[in-house]
Amino acid sequence: MRPYDKPACTLAQQLQLLRERGIDVANPEAALVALQQVSYYRLSGYCLPFKRSDQQYTPGAAFETVLSLYEMDRRLRLTLLDAIERVEVAVRCAVSNTFALRY
Repeated sequence: MRPYDKPACTLAQQLQLLRERGIDVANPEAALVALQQVSYYRLSGYCLPFKRSDQQYTPGAAFETVLSLYEMDRRLRLTLLDAIERVEVAVRCAVSNTFALRY
């Protein structure tokens, strides 16, 4: 196994890297806050639809768009987890009631 050779970057360096690769950033201060709260690597997955094969991003790709994709996915995940939890509780309740009355 080879050693990990990527150096750690500050938030400012992460933002600069995104800019160098073609991501437009309208509000750098807000972008730094987002990077601090969410992390570069978590947001990088939401950058993939805009990434070209040369590691650059398509013209017009905006950090705000990436962040809105992340927020939409977060809301969808929470909605689905809420629905799944309701079904889980209902099934457990039905099984519990059935077993309690039968055995």
